[in-house]
Amino acid sequence: QTCALPICIEQNTRMRYQGQGDHANTSIPPGDLFISINITDHPIFERHGHDLHMRTSIDAIGATVGTKQRIACIDGQLLDLTIPAGTQHGTFFRVPNKGMSIRNQPNKKGDLFVHTLITIPTGLNEEQMETLKKINEQLGNKKD
Repeated sequence: QTCALPICIEQNTRMRYQGQGDHANTSIPPGDLFISINITDHPIFERHGHDLHMRTSIDAIGATVGTKQRIACIDGQLLDLTIPAGTQHGTFFRVPNKGMSIRNQPNKKGDLFVHTLITIPTGLNEEQMETLKKINEQLGNKKD
């Protein structure tokens, strides 16, 4: 027999299912089943109450000039997140109503916070490297 868990259940919730426990002694009614909820970590999302947090990597060039980043929400929906020019490492973006469901409020959800991790592109060809070196010099940085 299955026991349904409510949507948006939280860590350390203790559930009681009356009459669903042990029934080894048939001369007395079955006992109650108690379940303690332990939620394991998700590989991508971190939960903070009803809000979710995730990280996304953006290369330094995309962060400098602006780009779009496709992210997958916990419900599987794909979103194109606009990363504005000049985005810094650690900047986060709030995506409303893409977090966890809120108990007793079926149409409301927490928010999704997307934290940026800026990475340095590798494997650039010679022409791309020369272009970046020229930009670096125009910014007043010394070369080699």
